[in-house]
Amino acid sequence: MFRSVAALVLAVFLGLAPVISQSHDPVQAIQKQGHTFCTVFSINEDQGYFATAGHCALNVLQNNVNGLVTILGSPATVEMISFNYDVAVFHADVHVPALKLAKQTVERCDPKKPAECEIISIQGFPYSLPGLITVTGRMAARNIPILHPSYKVVMYSDILDITTAGGNSGSPVMNSNGDVIGILWGGFVDKPLSLSIPLDYVKAALRGYMED
Repeated sequence: MFRSVAALVLAVFLGLAPVISQSHDPVQAIQKQGHTFCTVFSINEDQGYFATAGHCALNVLQNNVNGLVTILGSPATVEMISFNYDVAVFHADVHVPALKLAKQTVERCDPKKPAECEIISIQGFPYSLPGLITVTGRMAARNIPILHPSYKVVMYSDILDITTAGGNSGSPVMNSNGDVIGILWGGFVDKPLSLSIPLDYVKAALRGYMED
């Protein structure tokens, strides 16, 4: 597995096309000079907090563009990065309905019986397409130790039987009820599989930022 993970590609490429997004959608593009590089989703409408993958925020800090990136045209700043879970929070003067975290997830998923695994969906902006894209699939495996190529630490991740692309980093992974069960952070080069931060770790990272 780890040889395959060595070829892992993070979905954090700079986009090529501007994004047209509805102002009321909880899921939004975060942009630099009008071009999408990651996806964020509202977690607190009143406070203007948006969750995403941690490496998306790290990219902003490393490139000295904090406050120069935008969400719905409003300047966005890094509020928090959790290096343990690859989760981050941006703040912007944008107020859209917040997504809710699921209370729990299906405890087990047997890769040998994929038909019994949880059905999921992901919303985001792959390839910086001009509009929100929803793709569906199944949970393939839960809480698998993966060596994160940016942080160089072993990070427990859910493996998703779903194809994602550049711009999907930070996308919410949702169950059939539309509740968030993870945050997408990457994918494999040689397999149509993606990786997300499990629900329990998302909850731990976002504690204090979510709506009550």
